[in-house]
Amino acid sequence: MTDPIRLSKRLIELVGCSRREAELYIQGGWVLVDGEVVDEPQFKVLDQRVELLPDAVAAPLEPATLLLHVPSGHAPSSAAATLGVANHWADDASGLRPLNGHFARLTPCIPLQAGADGLHVLTQDWRVERKLREDLSKLEQEYVVEVDGQLSPAQLKRLNHGLTFNGAPLPPCKVSWQNETRLRFALKNPSPGSSCSCATASASRCWGSSASASAACRWPRCPPASGATWPPRNASSHTAVAAAQTAAAPLISQDVPMLNNDVLRSLRYSLDLSDAQMADIIQLSGLQVGADRVGAVLKKDDEEGFQACDDELMAHFLDGLVYFKRGKDDNRPPQPFELPVTNNMVMKKLRVAFELKEDDMHAIMQSVDCPVSKPEMSALFRKFGHSNYRPCGDQFLRNFLRGLTLRLRG
Repeated sequence: MTDPIRLSKRLIELVGCSRREAELYIQGGWVLVDGEVVDEPQFKVLDQRVELLPDAVAAPLEPATLLLHVPSGHAPSSAAATLGVANHWADDASGLRPLNGHFARLTPCIPLQAGADGLHVLTQDWRVERKLREDLSKLEQEYVVEVDGQLSPAQLKRLNHGLTFNGAPLPPCKVSWQNETRLRFALKNPSPGSSCSCATASASRCWGSSASASAACRWPRCPPASGATWPPRNASSHTAVAAAQTAAAPLISQDVPMLNNDVLRSLRYSLDLSDAQMADIIQLSGLQVGADRVGAVLKKDDEEGFQACDDELMAHFLDGLVYFKRGKDDNRPPQPFELPVTNNMVMKKLRVAFELKEDDMHAIMQSVDCPVSKPEMSALFRKFGHSNYRPCGDQFLRNFLRGLTLRLRG
């Protein structure tokens, strides 16, 4: 009876590659054993069917960055220990293929405050780790405080200017109501271990003994500015984790993250449309939506009645915009929606809707003093997974929308 052999050795026999190439093919998820992906070169095979996928590339995996939502009551280290292919979210529609290599040698960046829940970043990319470390003092971190009691406008103003607690000054911060029972604290460069107590102490000091407060670190103000395709810009908080391939551009931006609502507001202004007209555009793609909901997602973030624009609504608007600008062929079957909505997807849809050629795209960026080389521009429109693909950053999309407005409105 023949003894089992390593998968890498069997692959060498099948395709005649080198040992290093065989390991890269396997670790990259390009090899199937009886129809299932196996990414361990040392995996033992006997008489199983081994296949190399047609589009296989013998290249190292891109460094991965994982964004993990640590729920309340869980330590980041224990939550991170659950990461792995076996625990991949079954309903993940991102199209990313998790491999064992994505979860190896992860470095935690900017650990959560003790007792807090929120975003935990783990990365294999030294550029991401360095960027986070160097820019930590400039990044705005956000905390949500559960409160009981009432707060007058004057007391809210005092919170913004900073107080003293146990004889120590508390740093000034931006404080606003998130809802009837939650305050949002946003501050820069909090000292380790003191941020949660700072927010809690500030609220308690302002209310007095009749109020109680507890802080939870949300840290949503530090988004992937390189335009990582996952998580989507309006992703809901769940404990599922997804790997985002990183590029040479910095992961963290000091700007406010680009949301679907920002894109909608910009395009409404560029096209000079009313809320009713925006609703008509969305309905062109088959989603029935009223002007009242459209008006809610077009409000500014701090306006009463504001609603976040989810990816489904955004995808319908982008498809509807293509129909609005170029006409709709009712004889063609409807195209499936691409979810989640990424900056790259927005760029692609706008290019189609406004019939922009390569020279037009460069002219738009040049008009806002942001010249881009041809390779940089073409990389944004590559298919995800292509070796030259690059994610579109928030600032790039923001500049493009500004240039598009100048093109359309002068």
